[in-house]
Amino acid sequence: MTIDTTIDQYRETKGKMQSIIDHHMSAAFEEIHQKFGATPTYVELRVEESQMAAEKYPNGVYAGCWVDLGGE
Repeated sequence: MTIDTTIDQYRETKGKMQSIIDHHMSAAFEEIHQKFGATPTYVELRVEESQMAAEKYPNGVYAGCWVDLGGE
């Protein structure tokens, strides 16, 4: 495997992960708009890094979010 192949696979994986998050965030905004008639003007996601001693790489763990609404 060449370094170019490794980089291409890394970028492809990142893009697929971003697409999954975008899909779910879009669905969340649709649900919020249906329930409340408005959506947040700002969203901050908190992700904490977690790594067990036996794991080669850390993982992100969703730790909550913060939202702002228009007019605050």
